[in-house]
Amino acid sequence: MTTILIGLWLALLFSIGIGGCSTEPRYWSTAYLAITVCIVLWVNHLAIAPVQRARDVLRLVGFAIYDLFSLSVLVVLASIPFSVLQTECYTPRNKVAELMLSGSSYRTQMDERFESQKTLENIGKGIQVELTQRVRSGMVTSDGTIVLASEDPVAVVFLTPHVEQGKLIWKCSGLPKSVLPMPCREN
Repeated sequence: MTTILIGLWLALLFSIGIGGCSTEPRYWSTAYLAITVCIVLWVNHLAIAPVQRARDVLRLVGFAIYDLFSLSVLVVLASIPFSVLQTECYTPRNKVAELMLSGSSYRTQMDERFESQKTLENIGKGIQVELTQRVRSGMVTSDGTIVLASEDPVAVVFLTPHVEQGKLIWKCSGLPKSVLPMPCREN
């Protein structure tokens, strides 16, 4: 019976999202995990020495308090790196920054064309956007504006060339503003 209850408890634990990717701190799920460990330890204490007298109840309460205090320290120490060390998880801004980075090869091509032509006219003509896992659609206009779109997160980035003092300067903009990296949100 105890094994079934622990199995159901653990199934509930993993169904609320302990594993997987999250950009938010995992305080509640870490606390839930600590409670699970405490319950497993208490069941283990009861299995080893069943409660028969009042003194045994006090001993069990003492173990419970000891377990809670020691686990609370471990939970606090363990919850800090779990939220920081999620290298397999990208936040939405990182994904959009990766989308922008995929446009750098097109920018380089247009920078070279600008050096030879000294004008933005037809600077992007003939450049095709290559679709990747991050870039789901895109285009380069004849005046050099690069438009890239992604699905995860849903975002559109515009890289627009401008000529300032004879140099080609790129400006970034896009939608939605909440997922754009800082250089794109300033415009």
